[in-house]
Amino acid sequence: MKRWRLDLYANRTAYERCMFAIDIFSSPLVHQHGGILRLESSQNMRKSAPGWPLEDGFRFGEGASAIRGLVMKFHEVQLHVSPEYEGYLDEGESGTSNSPWVPKLLEELKALKSPPSRIGGKNLGDAKNHIRTYLKRLGRNLNTSQKVAIETAAIQKVTIWQGPPGTGKTKTLTYLVAALCDRGERVLACADSNVAVDNLVEGFLALGLRVARVGQPVKVKEELRECTVDAQVANHPLMKNAFEKKNKSMQQMRLARHINNEKQRSDGVRGSKLLWEKAQLLEAKAIEDVLNRADVVACTCIGAGDEVLLNVSFTVCVIDEATQATEPASLLPILKSGADAIVLVGDPVQLPPTVLSSEAMMAGLDFSLYQQLQQCGLNPCFLDTQYRMHPEIAKLPSKLFYFGRLLSYPSHSDRLPPSGYPWPNSFKPMVFIDCLSGREETTPESSSCFNNVEATQVLEVLKQLKSGSDFNNWKDVGVIAPYSAQVRLLKDMLMVDKYDEFQNLEIKTVDGFQGREKEVIIFCTVRANEKSELGFVSDPRRMNVALTRARRGLVVVGNSKTLESDKNWANWLVYMKKQKLYHAV
Repeated sequence: MKRWRLDLYANRTAYERCMFAIDIFSSPLVHQHGGILRLESSQNMRKSAPGWPLEDGFRFGEGASAIRGLVMKFHEVQLHVSPEYEGYLDEGESGTSNSPWVPKLLEELKALKSPPSRIGGKNLGDAKNHIRTYLKRLGRNLNTSQKVAIETAAIQKVTIWQGPPGTGKTKTLTYLVAALCDRGERVLACADSNVAVDNLVEGFLALGLRVARVGQPVKVKEELRECTVDAQVANHPLMKNAFEKKNKSMQQMRLARHINNEKQRSDGVRGSKLLWEKAQLLEAKAIEDVLNRADVVACTCIGAGDEVLLNVSFTVCVIDEATQATEPASLLPILKSGADAIVLVGDPVQLPPTVLSSEAMMAGLDFSLYQQLQQCGLNPCFLDTQYRMHPEIAKLPSKLFYFGRLLSYPSHSDRLPPSGYPWPNSFKPMVFIDCLSGREETTPESSSCFNNVEATQVLEVLKQLKSGSDFNNWKDVGVIAPYSAQVRLLKDMLMVDKYDEFQNLEIKTVDGFQGREKEVIIFCTVRANEKSELGFVSDPRRMNVALTRARRGLVVVGNSKTLESDKNWANWLVYMKKQKLYHAV
């Protein structure tokens, strides 16, 4: 069996934690004991805490059982259906089967696609009423799709949300967590990156929740470090006593080393160790108290394997930006939490997990658990209203990537185009600048592409924006380039020309703008070659992210002849030309 490093960097801890999660999730022992495929679990094996405990602090809760049941049954069906019907999983269709058991398997799979609610009977109605009452008390103006998503996640064992750009998926998730905490749930909130976890923590704090942030304080946003477990433990009343005992222990150890009498020296060392152990017990109690007092514990997916959470269990586990986490990384908090309810939030039409190994990518490591569940037939709650973009900027991404389902809340007057730039149509603040003379280049040291002509054009756009009165602070403008070489070129050109006023301007790759927004975005596509090769510029997920960061104005600089080789770009260019939002240079 082949194995790849599952972590982005040389971090053995992340690798080992992910491998443990995979081994536990796929263990035949778990299947045998839990009856997972039928969503049954042996009650005599379960403890009072959520999830029955496994080795290394893993707990198989009802949420993990439901996920495993769906995934395993899906692949069992795949194995029994003939190759020409390998993708056949839709109910009501018929296909050639290699096994007489396929109809039964399909029936079981159909049942698993709608996992039973974890709340039933009269409690179901009470749970829904509680959520509605709490949200009303919260006073937030949620749209219908957000309310449906929250109510669904509050009662089901497994829920996935799809949140297109600007739909407020993270904010909606914080409202769900607040509502769950209000009814006494224990929540573990995770995301793949520290930045995404910090965003969650900020939302929780704004709602008045007590948060325990697990992780290294240096990786946490400075203004949130008081929320870290380390900071809260350091200020805990028990720690004064623990600190005194540690000091006394070290003093006693130093004195013992100078005692000549062997028995007295041994007694001194033993007493020192005893004091140290008592101090450690006090520290453990302080950590336990901090975690128990918290409404919600927040950490990265990998951070869920931290030893401070070894004996802590939860009733609900939520994962934000779940489509950017590898499947093993998502499994880790699910199995560590022992939660009976799992909520995965993301957007499969935005950036996927970052996988550096091309071989691992080909084998499917960049296919997230969220996508796996969606492939198995679990339907996501779709957040259908975006609050970020000018409606004209949102129109085409909605059509290209969301089947026209994405609605826009802002009106034209809410998102007036920035002055200074000569927009072809002020009611549609978008433009494509066609740099037909530009050519992509690479250096012998790197395969990353850059395009001098397009970079020069980006600078011209910046100068035009500068002539207006909208931007005294260039933090409101972002420049996106798909290649790091183009990012470096643009930064170098600004430095050479001594554009000091642009020092706050952000120039980053598409990955650097995931989850971000700016008033104006300039997207430089770079690729321009005779073979019309686009590389990952043709990736619809990257295209979607790049085109949906702007609130008030979008400028795309590129080469139409090369871009037209891709279906999505071709459709986008047809629209831009038809609307007269195009000009060549």
